Amino acid sequence: GKRDTESRYKGVRPMSGNYRAFIHDGADTISLGSFATERDAAMIYDAAALVVFGASAHFNFPLGNLDPLHHKLASLTIQRHYNKKLGRPMTDEEIIEKGLTLYSGDN
Repeated sequence: GKRDTESRYKGVRPMSGNYRAFIHDGADTISLGSFATERDAAMIYDAAALVVFGASAHFNFPLGNLDPLHHKLASLTIQRHYNKKLGRPMTDEEIIEKGLTLYSGDN
């Protein structure tokens, strides 16, 4: 289990009545958004961990439990982060086209 934290899940912190999911890629901490439940935040963390680190990542849940929608949203959020870092932020149209607005996070 985790130590010195208020959440029982990796990559999750309680904030303002919700749960925020974050992932650290070795250089940056990427905010994955805010979720109503701790479990939802942990699931999006797992999806992001798969995108960033592959199947060898440390997950909160068994890998077979990954929801395809969580994987898509984590992928889009991470893509948006790296595009912004490289000086090419995604336009509002690209964000809507890729479905990122379905995500409950605020990046």
